[in-house]
Amino acid sequence: MKKSIIATLALLVVVSSVACGAARSSTSSDSFLPEIGGVEMPQAEAPIEMAAFDRGEGYDTSPGFYAETPVERMVTRNANLTLVVTDPAQSVDEITQMAQDMEGYVVSSNVYVTTYGETETRAHSASITIRIPSEKLDDALEILEGDAVEVRNRNIYGQDITQEYIDNESRLRNLEAAEEQLLDIMEGATETEDVLDVFAELTRIRSEIEVIKGRLQYLEQSADTSSISIELIPDVATQPIEVERWQLEGTFNKAVEALIATAQFLVRSLIWIAIYILPLALIIGFVIWLTVFLIRRRRQAK
Repeated sequence: MKKSIIATLALLVVVSSVACGAARSSTSSDSFLPEIGGVEMPQAEAPIEMAAFDRGEGYDTSPGFYAETPVERMVTRNANLTLVVTDPAQSVDEITQMAQDMEGYVVSSNVYVTTYGETETRAHSASITIRIPSEKLDDALEILEGDAVEVRNRNIYGQDITQEYIDNESRLRNLEAAEEQLLDIMEGATETEDVLDVFAELTRIRSEIEVIKGRLQYLEQSADTSSISIELIPDVATQPIEVERWQLEGTFNKAVEALIATAQFLVRSLIWIAIYILPLALIIGFVIWLTVFLIRRRRQAK
């Protein structure tokens, strides 16, 4: 029971050192890790190396306390475009080829039919999103805008992700240091319960390490590549409405169709009146007449 309590305290000390990310005192004379399973854990010869952000790299700090190393800024650059083109479907193929030529790729694309104006003109529209190397963003925008009939919208935006990247690097280094210490603890543990406790904590830390590595990879990719989202509008949608040439034959046909439809309505109405409404009216009228007749005879009889 005593060894289990000691093992738990050892894990709490390791987790606390990871969360705080603080340097350990160099004047410490005793090992901060207790014995587990009768084995004294080794004392670290030097404090755990802190991450770039904890050392203050790239930031103004007090002289002599932190090392001042310039940090390369990581900035994402992306763009949104709305372009008027002659043939959106063909433009999608051309943009796809351009992305491949620039060592990029297509994230998504969509071609659909849209109806425009009172004349209900049907034409293809499209949208496409690509990712290309960030250093080629300006060249890609120049090509896209040069091939368009009109540029309706152009929006370039960026985000500085340096802080997030440094913070994640700091967490990764501290977690890896804690992983090494847990491995040392596991090697010295003799009790099965202690080994299982250390193994559970080691599994959790390794899982966090994988998550942070994935996030760092995503941030690096976001800084190395740029996303361009393009909305493609057909040129027909931008043309003024044109009145169609008057065709007498078409007007005559529509008038004849309207006349036939009116005649059909009248015939149907007469049929309804003769077969349904008239007999029903006669029956109702007869009932009313008979009621009035009987009332009058009764009054005369009195």
